[in-house]
Amino acid sequence: HSFIETKPFGVAIHYGNCEQNSIRAIEDVLASYIATQTDKLSDHGLIYFKGKNVLEMKCKECNKGNYLSTFSANANLEFESVFGFGDDENDENIFREINKSSTGYTFRIGTPLKTIAKFKLERQSQLLELFSNFLKGK
Repeated sequence: HSFIETKPFGVAIHYGNCEQNSIRAIEDVLASYIATQTDKLSDHGLIYFKGKNVLEMKCKECNKGNYLSTFSANANLEFESVFGFGDDENDENIFREINKSSTGYTFRIGTPLKTIAKFKLERQSQLLELFSNFLKGK
């Protein structure tokens, strides 16, 4: 089954729970439609993003990296260390922002095609070991 998620600055169509042959058909239909609408989306400051079994349309400037930057500046916060974890293309913006800090640690989980994260983990289960070692000072 699939569902539509309404977000504050966009909308996402999730289709990960569909049968595999349905997923391919959904991706083809959505990609064809979006290809015809790219100029219209851009004219309105919108972008589309294809992630892991999700297609999202949102405000171009609305991303995790911009949120972190704005939040930390407005809250006048300084962090000793900043960690960022992600498993999809939409996490690259927050990796970019965190990587600006000398105390920033970014991790891509899974098998990315390419990433700007400083470190890569194959599985989420490796996070427990990572945090355990970090807390022990290793």
